[in-house]
Amino acid sequence: MIRMPLYNQGLVYHKVSDEFEWGLTTVSPSAFQRQIADLQEQEFTFKRVMDISRRNAEQRDIAITFDDGYESVYTKAFPILNDLSIPGTVFIITDFVGKSNDWDWQIGGKAFRHLTWTEIRELQAAGWEIGSHTVSHRILTNISKEDISVELRRSKDILQQKLGVQVKTLCPPFNRFNQTILELARAAGYEKCAVSFPLESPPRGFEDFLVPRLGVYHHEWRSVVRGKLIVNIWTPLVVLQQQIINLAAHGTEIRKRLAGQ
Repeated sequence: MIRMPLYNQGLVYHKVSDEFEWGLTTVSPSAFQRQIADLQEQEFTFKRVMDISRRNAEQRDIAITFDDGYESVYTKAFPILNDLSIPGTVFIITDFVGKSNDWDWQIGGKAFRHLTWTEIRELQAAGWEIGSHTVSHRILTNISKEDISVELRRSKDILQQKLGVQVKTLCPPFNRFNQTILELARAAGYEKCAVSFPLESPPRGFEDFLVPRLGVYHHEWRSVVRGKLIVNIWTPLVVLQQQIINLAAHGTEIRKRLAGQ
């Protein structure tokens, strides 16, 4: 097999479900299964975010990650990955465990449930990594350093108390972060920060702290998903798409700004 350069180290999923929604972040279970099978054929090694290192990028280590911690991660994605002995990493919004996603803005106003503590503990027991997605999914770049520290530290403390393990990984909501946030995250005890590619060169000293990923969306086929990890003809298009989708995600951000969050 010809090995092309690995430039990205993770995939971001949100919901894995057959349930209809107007957004792009729901991937059907059948598509998810095909994508994982294709990555296995490409001889990727599946690891948790904590075990990913930029220094070993040539080893083709990747992380399958889930932002927001939706219930469908447990009901649909977990059985598929568990059957293949593949660990996942899920980032939890601690204020919304077992609740609907009232923090989000959805076309049509449809709500989705988040994982319960029982489901999170079962994922953890199966070898999954549980990371922080902050307390309330606030936009960290819009709030004070004191409030950022509360979001980072309190979510970490709650997860550790509920799960009885050290929580070492963080995913900033909306991929909004800067050097100050990274410094506060490191001071809070996080050892890895999963972010959405593309991004500028990481600040000096944070090269191995950041784990770059790209999102997977419901309209994509296997070769496109593959292009999010290894350089191929689809790579420029998937990076451009990510930039456009990040702009489209500003609907929730604008709503939060208006609400003073």
